[in-house]
Amino acid sequence: MISLLKLRASWAQVGNDTDPYKTSAYYETTDFPGTSVLPTTLHNANFKPEISTNYEAGLDFRMFKNRIGIDFTFYYNKTKNQILDAPMDPTTGYSRATINSGNVRNRGYELELTATPVKNKNFQWNSTLTWSKNENKILSLAEGSDENQLISSIGSVSVIGKVGGTTGDLWGYKLVRNEKGEVIINENGLPEQADEIEYVGCAYPGWKAGFYNEFKYKNLKLSVLIDGQHGGIIYSHSHHKMTEQGKLAHTLNGRLPGTEYYMSADDPRIAAAKLTPLDGVYMVAPGVVRNADGSFSPNTTVTTVEKYYKEYYRMANVETNSFDASFIKIREVRLEYSLPKNILGKTFLTQATVGVYGRNLLCVSDFPMFDPEAAALNGRSITPGVETGSLPSTRSFGINISLGF
Repeated sequence: MISLLKLRASWAQVGNDTDPYKTSAYYETTDFPGTSVLPTTLHNANFKPEISTNYEAGLDFRMFKNRIGIDFTFYYNKTKNQILDAPMDPTTGYSRATINSGNVRNRGYELELTATPVKNKNFQWNSTLTWSKNENKILSLAEGSDENQLISSIGSVSVIGKVGGTTGDLWGYKLVRNEKGEVIINENGLPEQADEIEYVGCAYPGWKAGFYNEFKYKNLKLSVLIDGQHGGIIYSHSHHKMTEQGKLAHTLNGRLPGTEYYMSADDPRIAAAKLTPLDGVYMVAPGVVRNADGSFSPNTTVTTVEKYYKEYYRMANVETNSFDASFIKIREVRLEYSLPKNILGKTFLTQATVGVYGRNLLCVSDFPMFDPEAAALNGRSITPGVETGSLPSTRSFGINISLGF
């Protein structure tokens, strides 16, 4: 019954450096011949090499002539003196500084289940299920650094590292709420703006998974790959901008009759506010206002639908423009046909296969924009959990011909 049982374990330690010319002040070249400029990244003569120590253990177990298999891996990686280019205040003359940011731990689990549920002379079904989970944690920051280490900053979103947090924690302005969680509205009838940024969420998913199935019938093969992730958040600049312009469906609330925020021209609240009576232009923002005695009462101030959406989803409000990044995708579907050997025997070919395929065929997600698999480029580094107008993944179709001689 048992075809294979194997235990494995490994230990490794590797070093990592960074780009050259970062230990001293050097001029940088420009696009104009014979010219140079001062560097924008502050050098660091004392930074140390990045050291990663990895421990890994696993189990490979197969049964029934390899018809069923289990492959499990546990890993523990600790990175010391992590090198990064941290943002700086531009008034210093530099936009970034090369630093050793501290110690980061990555601990994770990987599971692969394989099975051949059906296998006979003409038909075979192979199936593979994968699942992985990574737990990222900042163990310590660089000696002498602030409690909050700014890792990356793009627009209104900051990735800030704190001891006990992760390297993918997104920070930014949120809605101001009372103790009951109700949104506080200012005297103009719009959501009150916060004074300080707060933790919004983590860009890293809780886990990822994939499901691959391959069906073979004689010389015909059909394969389907589905994958996805659960958890993580992503800030969408596109959502802010398209909401501001009224191009998303949720902005019809208040503009179309029958929606929750809609006010017709004959609504007495419009006349009481001494505004021009118009259909689908005004609304009362949901929330509460502060009273003089410190209590709260429902908001009754009339504002325009346009002003409300522009303020509620303003670019600086990271909370209202951030969404769950969970998704399920049909990543690829492929259909192939291999010419039989009795036909190939009459030719100079040893193998010939014709196939058609499609990639990124379907995405199921609550993310309101194009694609939850997005990240932003910040200098030379990629910042996860931030979408700044990037194009979605393309859906592609193709034909594949494979010949063997």
